[in-house]
Amino acid sequence: MIGVWSMSLCLPRLKKSQISGDLNCLPKMLASWSFANIFFFQPPAFLMIGIPGLETVHGWISILFSSMYTVALTGNCLILLAVRRTPSLHQPMYYFLSMLALTDMGLTLATMPTMLAVLWFDHRLIGFNACLIQLLFLHSLSMVESSVLLAMSFDRFVAISNPLRYASVLTNNVIIRIGLAIMAHATVSLFPGPFLLKRLNFCPGKILLSHSFCFHADVMKRACADITVNIIYGLYVVLSTVGFDSLLIVLSYTFIFHFHALEKEMQPTPVFLPGESQGQRRLEGCRL
Repeated sequence: MIGVWSMSLCLPRLKKSQISGDLNCLPKMLASWSFANIFFFQPPAFLMIGIPGLETVHGWISILFSSMYTVALTGNCLILLAVRRTPSLHQPMYYFLSMLALTDMGLTLATMPTMLAVLWFDHRLIGFNACLIQLLFLHSLSMVESSVLLAMSFDRFVAISNPLRYASVLTNNVIIRIGLAIMAHATVSLFPGPFLLKRLNFCPGKILLSHSFCFHADVMKRACADITVNIIYGLYVVLSTVGFDSLLIVLSYTFIFHFHALEKEMQPTPVFLPGESQGQRRLEGCRL
């Protein structure tokens, strides 16, 4: 109870001061916690960091980030609007492009609030549960983006290797099933992440994150407990998304280039009689 009471006294100061001032508050917190009989601790909030060494120009940097976020959101909205309003774009390739645009918008919206809060208002605190929710959305959307890129490579592989059956293979129902499978895979794979972090015992003095947003590897390093399970889980997620999807994407485009090279080799070459040129053959064909 003593440690929680001292944390509540320090939190208002954390919201307004710089990191150097924030860290001055930590010894008082640690002193009170050292007298309390605490066997399990979870910080009520984490302290995010901006751009080290550039705190005085965060206002100017925020203009750059705001422009990037605006361009990303506007561009993806235009893609979605164009695909919806143009009947000729109602094809599997553009459906997957729309999924990618939606995922990119989700990733932008997942990091934009905390990033701009740090740069604009110097608000560096993020609640523990809010941090878990942010990292869940961030990692889930990253996995969805990787799976959508894999689906786009499969789409191009079918279109080039078997163009006559392309429309019958990738029907609207198949595309919907692929989208649902991508969402289910991301949800099942990343749903345990926040619970694995919530079971950890954290150090009272290690509340400073290394970024302006939360992600699994950064949060688990703030724990004062055995994080072997979290490391194995994080390795599984990376290998099952970035590793596995990247391998299949490379294989897909390797086969695409292979089929493209075979098509060039199988194209018939025109044969002319001795003394004939291509222009003469065309003129004779016109006379006939």
